[in-house]
Amino acid sequence: MQLMQQNNILMEIPFLMVVVCMITTILSSIGCGYMRYYSIKKAKFIDVPNKRSSHEVPMPRAGGAPMALFAILAIVFLGLVRPHLIPLSWVLTIGVGGGLIAWIGWLDDKSSLAASTRFVFHIIAAIWAVYQLYPAETPFIFKFAAGFWVAWSINFYNFMDGLDGLAGSEAVIIALGAGYIAGRLGLLAPLTVAWVIAAAALGFLFWNWPPAKIFMGDAGSGFLGYAFGCLAIGSGTGWHGGFYTFLLLLALFWFDATFTLLKRIIRREKFWEPHRQHLYQLAAQKGYSHHEITLFFVTVNMLLFIAAAMMAGIGNLSI
Repeated sequence: MQLMQQNNILMEIPFLMVVVCMITTILSSIGCGYMRYYSIKKAKFIDVPNKRSSHEVPMPRAGGAPMALFAILAIVFLGLVRPHLIPLSWVLTIGVGGGLIAWIGWLDDKSSLAASTRFVFHIIAAIWAVYQLYPAETPFIFKFAAGFWVAWSINFYNFMDGLDGLAGSEAVIIALGAGYIAGRLGLLAPLTVAWVIAAAALGFLFWNWPPAKIFMGDAGSGFLGYAFGCLAIGSGTGWHGGFYTFLLLLALFWFDATFTLLKRIIRREKFWEPHRQHLYQLAAQKGYSHHEITLFFVTVNMLLFIAAAMMAGIGNLSI
C-alpha cells in the first residue's frame, strides 16, 4: 500500500485544484451563456456572414471572453493560495500577459481593430512571457525564438478559429494531454495551468459544439494561443515533455496556419486579410460538415497525444 501511494501521481494534485477546475468550467459556461444573451438582446458582438465566413447566419461572438476571464482568475487564485502549484512567474505570465491579449481581443471583437494595432500588443505580451519564464542569462537567440513562437501561437490559433467546435475542442484535448504529460514528469505549474485552461475551454465548448450557438472571438482564441505558446516555452526545451511536446500537440493548427500563410505570401496575396484558404476551410467547402471536420481534428490529436507521450518517455503501455 505504501509503494502504491508513492507511485500515485495524483498524490501531488490537491483537491482544491480539482474543485477550482470544476468551478471554472461552470462559470465559463454561465458566462458564455450570458454573453450570448447579451449579444442577441443588445445586437452587439454579432458576427455577420460575408464571403470569407464559414457560417450562413449572424452569430454572437466574444464567447471566449468569459472563458479567458475565468481561466485567468482561477490561475491567479491558485497561484496566491498554492504557490507551489503555480509560481509567481506563471501567475504574472498568464495574469498580465494573458489578460492583455484577452483585452485587446475583446476590443477587436467589439470594434474591429487594425491588424497592426493587434500585432503590437501581441509582441508586447510575447516579450513579457519571455521575460517572466526565461532566466536573464539565457542567450538572446533563444529568447527571440521563444518570443516569436508565442506571438505566432496567438495568431495561428486565431486563424484556426473558423469552424463550430474546432478551436474549443482542440483546446480541451491539447490542454488535457499536455497537463497529463507535465504531471507525469513532475511539472506541476504546466500541469495546473493546462488543466485550468482545459476546464475553461470545456465550459465554452458547451455552447460552441456544432451547431454553435456562439463563437469564440479574438478574446478567446488569442488567449488560448498565448497560453499554449507560454506553456511550450515554459515547460523546458528538451524532447521529454518540453517545447517539442507542444510542437507535436499543436501540429494540426500551426501546420495549417503556416502552410496557408506561406502559400498566400508566395502568391503575393494580401495575407493579412481574412480569407477561406485554410485546409480546414477547404474541407468545409468540399462538403464536409463542421461536425465531421472537428471530430477528425480531435481524433488526430488523440493520436498526436500518444506520440507526444511516447516522445516524452512516459508512453510505456505496460504501466
